[in-house]
Formats: sequence, C-alpha cells, structure tokens
Amino acid sequence: MWCGTRFVHPNTVRYRLRKAKELLHGKLTTSSMIANLHLAYQDEILALQEGHREYPHLS
Repeated sequence: MWCGTRFVHPNTVRYRLRKAKELLHGKLTTSSMIANLHLAYQDEILALQEGHREYPHLS
C-alpha cells in the first residue's frame, strides 16, 4: 500500500475541487454527494484498503 506523502499546491487543490463541483453539479460537502461518491468509488476504496494493485492510477 502507498504510504508516502506528496505535496500538492493549495491552489491546485482549490482548482480541482472547483472543477469537481462543476462536473458533479453540486456541493461536495453535502451528505448525499459524499455518499454517492463513496458508492461510486467503493471498489477502488476496498482495493486500496486491501493493498491490491488493480488500480495503478491510485497508487
């Protein structure tokens, strides 16, 4: 499992969050949005927790 730390500039984080909000047509802080995103990425989340390398883009 990946345990390193990567630096991401704060402006990059803001930009990506703003783009995600635009693409998803909603606030990323609502409980329904968080639940939908969790369900949409559940396979990837479980693979990361189990240490599988099936999703190299997440490593």
